[in-house]
Amino acid sequence: VGSSEVFHAGHPEPVTRPRYINCRTVPLKGGLVETYLVSLCNALVKLRLTDTVRKKDMVGGFFNRVLPYLENVGRPPETGSACRVDVTGRRNGRWTHIAYGAAAHMDALTGLPASVAVQLIGEGKVEGRGVMGPEACLPPEEFVERLRGKGIRFYRGDAMTEPL
Repeated sequence: VGSSEVFHAGHPEPVTRPRYINCRTVPLKGGLVETYLVSLCNALVKLRLTDTVRKKDMVGGFFNRVLPYLENVGRPPETGSACRVDVTGRRNGRWTHIAYGAAAHMDALTGLPASVAVQLIGEGKVEGRGVMGPEACLPPEEFVERLRGKGIRFYRGDAMTEPL
């Protein structure tokens, strides 16, 4: 996937993680390799086209109509997305840092985890009830193994070159 400038993103993980895992700070960032998309988003914000729900709906509707025609313009032969988790803390009394990541197409990284979670719920492998973050109720090893079986590649280490 390569490197990319990243920005803080509005996701629920910074709120849910500390509820279930002993941690203090959970920043979540996202980025786009396609820098023209970052510039486009910045321009929409500067033009104040994202500061109300109505404006966001109008801009979203416009791009939903236009993007099917533009999606192949300048598209690289292979696209991909990635996510990465860095954890720094004390383990056995010593400061340590670990990093894990996953790579696949964005549709797989978005849809497959939800699909696998629903399958695990249907199979009775999720104990909790009510609304919970996945870290609170999913069996992590089986969850990752099923995602790997569906084509998501997992890595560890700062360089993200060591397969998990």
